[in-house]
Amino acid sequence: EGSVDGIPGLFGIDTGDMFSLSLYAPFVAQHDLVRHYAATIHGYAGEGFGGPDTGFYARANTLQLGPMSVTRPITVLSQDSQGAESSSTIAGNIGLRILKQFTLVFDYPHGKLYLEKNANYGQPDIFNRAGLVLNLDPENLKVKLVVPSSPAEKAGLAVDDVITHIDGLPLDDDTLQSAFTRPVGTPLRLDVRHQGTTRSVSLILEEIL
Repeated sequence: EGSVDGIPGLFGIDTGDMFSLSLYAPFVAQHDLVRHYAATIHGYAGEGFGGPDTGFYARANTLQLGPMSVTRPITVLSQDSQGAESSSTIAGNIGLRILKQFTLVFDYPHGKLYLEKNANYGQPDIFNRAGLVLNLDPENLKVKLVVPSSPAEKAGLAVDDVITHIDGLPLDDDTLQSAFTRPVGTPLRLDVRHQGTTRSVSLILEEIL
């Protein structure tokens, strides 16, 4: 049980979800959240068993879980009417980027979840400052969404481009964790492959959302 900006609901807990907070389509529609948050960034929002999901990207003000609160989480407002996102009983899903702020204890026999703040608690939730939504599969870092007027769009990146190097370095966990959340104004050089051709592009990170 929890609430988003005072709206109560039931939420799934998913340590395998790459996003922060996803709100399901019936909950979004019932509370007119696309209009409420003036959301304009729309497109790819992950993949489920039914295929790619779509939604709007916004920021809720406060996610409340018992006595714990998370401020300004990046929030996907789902537009999908099939699969889990079509549930009328579950408000949404809480993913890894929120859960990593806590040490979690699952008490399955008693149906309880305990949250204890850790060193990550309160750190800002940063949207990709190049203006990209990416999908990492076992072999590729693929561009799935380019935010209009973002540094990535101005640099000519497009959906289905594959990023192979960042600042000349091959992709690893540390690079992927930090590259797109570096401070505003940081230059970034990406090696990008598209249909067998590789090119190098440069951009300057900006605040997107």
